[in-house]
Formats: sequence, structure tokens, C-alpha cells
Amino acid sequence: MRSAGRISLRDVHLVERVSPVGRSSRRRIVLSGASVDIAADRYILTGEENDRRCLVDLIVGRRDPALGSISREGRCSYPVGRTSPFAIPVRGAEIVNFMGEIYGFDASHALRELHGILPWPNILETRLDKAEAHQRLALSIAMARFIDVDILVIDGALAHPAFPERFLRYVGGLLSEHVAGRLILFSSRQFNVARAFANLAVNITDGKLFISNEIMASQLPSVGEEAPADEPELVYEDVDLI
Repeated sequence: MRSAGRISLRDVHLVERVSPVGRSSRRRIVLSGASVDIAADRYILTGEENDRRCLVDLIVGRRDPALGSISREGRCSYPVGRTSPFAIPVRGAEIVNFMGEIYGFDASHALRELHGILPWPNILETRLDKAEAHQRLALSIAMARFIDVDILVIDGALAHPAFPERFLRYVGGLLSEHVAGRLILFSSRQFNVARAFANLAVNITDGKLFISNEIMASQLPSVGEEAPADEPELVYEDVDLI
């Protein structure tokens, strides 16, 4: 039986160093003495985009708190939907092999399945820094099929106008498969996805972090952050993921 995912922050202080053009760097407070328990459920992370990004980095272990502590019960995913870690000078197949070592799945089996899953399977033989951004996005999403985690973190897009309908249905099925018994945290501009799945909101604002059972319109990004109007909708149903 899988353990339920859980994230606990205790008196966490999180800062980000910013360097405005032509000016010396300064420290920006992201969290100030934050203490919260995030139990297994489905959440949308709301607040300013830079704050959300810093918090996601803290949760997945890419950033340490300046003070305080964070603990995780269960295994945490990489930030699914974030493309920057996939923009590196290695072939797609090499990143699959690397992820297989980290998450303990059979990379050769995953590669065979990815050839049938990906809309652009040639990315597996292409240097990722030479691939199109939407192709790297598809690989970042599809890789989540093979990781067995208790905390699924989604940080970025889950749909793109270039994605064919078959792949959109795959993404919807993938999310449905990963729901039971897990902590799922959405940090994405694509709030149609979050509205379809999220039960609660984790809000980060003015250095504070709190959980709300209402996803208020005022918690959502500004108009400038909204996803494009032509963004495709996902289909959430039981589908063949292979």
C-alpha cells in the first residue's frame, strides 16, 4: 500500500537573490517564518509567478531554505511541465536513461513506450537544446508516466496548441492515473486544468503561506499571466495510456 504524500514546512525563511540590470544584487523575501502542513490532496498553487517558482524549487529539493526546515513524506517528482531542465546538450534518450536511474524504472521499456506516446518521437535521438520548446514540453510530461511518486508537482504547461488530440487525451489519462493516494500540486498558468482537479489552494503572498478551501478569483494570476485563449482543453477519462 502506498504512503500518502505530505509536505511540512516549519518556520521556513526563503529568499531569492535578484540582480536588476545595471544595479547591484539584492535579496527578495519569498517566505518569512512559514509553517504549514500540506497533506495528500489536490492543490493549486497561487500567488506571483516568481514566488510560485521559488516554492516549487524548495518542494522538489532544488533550493534550500535560508532558515527553518522542510520535510517530505514519500517520494517527490521532478517539476513536470518545466522545460528548462530538458534544454541541455544531450539526446532525449540519454535523459530517459538518467531519469530511469534516479526513479528506478526500466529505461529501455520506457523508450519503447515513448516512441508510441510522443507526438515527435524523433526528440529521443535529437539533442534537447536543439529541439523545439513544445517538443521538450511533451517529453517532460510524458516522462511522468514512468515515475512512481507520492508527491506529483506540476510546474508549467500541460497543453500546447501544437499537441495533437491523441496526446492531449494521454495527458488527461496520465493525470487521472496519478490522482489516487497522492499529493498533487499544480503551479501552472493553465488554470482550466487546476479547476478540473484541484480541491484546495496553497497561497503564497507577502512572505506568508496558507491553505484555503476556496480558489478565489483574486488568487489567480493577472490577465497578463493567463494562458492563451486558443489553449486546448484536456480530456479527463480512463484512456489507454500506451
